Amino acid sequence: MFNLVKSQDEDYNTDHTDVKRISKKILEELKEIQIDKSQYTPVTPANLHNSCGETLKTLLREISPKFKDSLQEAMIGSILQNVTTNVYTPLQVSLGLLLHEKKYITALSKYSICCTYDEVKRFQQSAAVHKQFKGVVLNSNGGLIQYFTDNFDAQICSQNEIKQTHGLASIVTQPMTDKAPGSLNIPRVAKKKLSELQIDETNKKTFLGVKNPEISKQFVSSGVLPLKVLSKMAWSLKCSKDTNFKFIKATLTQSNVPDYNGFCTAESRIGGKPLLPETKILYQPYIDEPPTDPSTILTAMEDAEKLLTMQDRNILFSQQINSFMP
Repeated sequence: MFNLVKSQDEDYNTDHTDVKRISKKILEELKEIQIDKSQYTPVTPANLHNSCGETLKTLLREISPKFKDSLQEAMIGSILQNVTTNVYTPLQVSLGLLLHEKKYITALSKYSICCTYDEVKRFQQSAAVHKQFKGVVLNSNGGLIQYFTDNFDAQICSQNEIKQTHGLASIVTQPMTDKAPGSLNIPRVAKKKLSELQIDETNKKTFLGVKNPEISKQFVSSGVLPLKVLSKMAWSLKCSKDTNFKFIKATLTQSNVPDYNGFCTAESRIGGKPLLPETKILYQPYIDEPPTDPSTILTAMEDAEKLLTMQDRNILFSQQINSFMP
């Protein structure tokens, strides 16, 4: 009996020693993974793959082969990195931005799934003041860049008064591509400097010309579009109507129907249509002036021209609310 108890104690001590040795090795490998605290880096397959040390990868794959090169493996590595080094990983910051709402970020940050809400705000402020960020995001080698402006209205009813705004908001979009060179790393603003940040605003322009000028005949042309263009327009309209009908029918007869965008994506996948690439979106400063005022429109047009001609390309304006760079 004495020998049996002694043997069990020896097995426990041996197992405990092995656990300590393995955990020490995992900790050493995690600390060797360098995370630059001075800047935010985008999530890439490379840094997801390198989020775990070799010992941790081996341990997880011994538990289940499904962990091999999986997102679950990257998530466990990200959590352990944060817990052992007290540094937020690119995956945690990205998940915080994806969650968007404070209550979800706060809840999941307690489990180290994502960063804290304060860190999300810090990232947004750092990106807003990063002057080189626009030049990296928008690249003429990456395809069509589009500049959109539209009315922005908001009304907030408080106990003191009604606050409202009526102005012009602008965004710039471009398809995601691997052709655009440059780094998307964003310098992380020091905590003590957050209260001193100043975000550049659009310089307001004053329109001094005639508000309702007569259009010269040389700028007016009329004609019939090519048959190929007309055929494509008719086919696109028919497909849109069919998809709209399917969506309305599904919402009335089925349960758990996704939103319209999700429904269209599912229809595209079922139909074997290639999915369009993701889109990069850049938000421009809000113009707090009446949207229909000629000075407001001039300000938006000059802002678009200044931003897009940095890419050494021509710019074409189409109506009040759209401008495109081919």
